[in-house]
Amino acid sequence: MGSSKARKVFLIMVVTLAVAAIGAVCLHSLEEIHYLKSFFPRSFTVQEAFYASALELIKVIIVALPLLLILAVSLFFLRQRDSKKPESRNPGEIPRKAPDDAGVL
Repeated sequence: MGSSKARKVFLIMVVTLAVAAIGAVCLHSLEEIHYLKSFFPRSFTVQEAFYASALELIKVIIVALPLLLILAVSLFFLRQRDSKKPESRNPGEIPRKAPDDAGVL
């Protein structure tokens, strides 16, 4: 039972770290564009800003894809773990049926 809880905590930590890493990569790219714009304001046209943004987007995608894969796998395992919970805590208990709604209008 303890390893199952430790596995869940580990997977939650992996998800948290992956989201934080994606956020850090995006923030770094935004700061890089801001750096270029603030130190080269006269020579940095709107078109060059667009191209710099596109280049930074490509960098973010390249770095973030493995992190998104790790995030998806971790969330999949967390979902699989939660769906395998037993229906009742008492193994001898007979499962009850839901009330029949045939008489309700």
